[in-house]
Amino acid sequence: AIEQKFTIKINNLKVGGRIDRIDDLGKGILGIIDYKTGKIVNQKEADKSMQMSIYALASIDPWIFKKDLYQVKL
Repeated sequence: AIEQKFTIKINNLKVGGRIDRIDDLGKGILGIIDYKTGKIVNQKEADKSMQMSIYALASIDPWIFKKDLYQVKL
């Protein structure tokens, strides 16, 4: 999917955004891609990114993608 909008609630704060691209990597795993960073980052860098962490939280939201965290690759 390309450009998936989302809104999640973290404590009492609503956070919204748009994920640039979501790939089905097979076996129920999603690949989340952000084009705006302008560079390819490794998994360790992606894990430290607040933006990518919010995308991961959106992917496990039961009303959005309904995935377990181990089913998401940033």
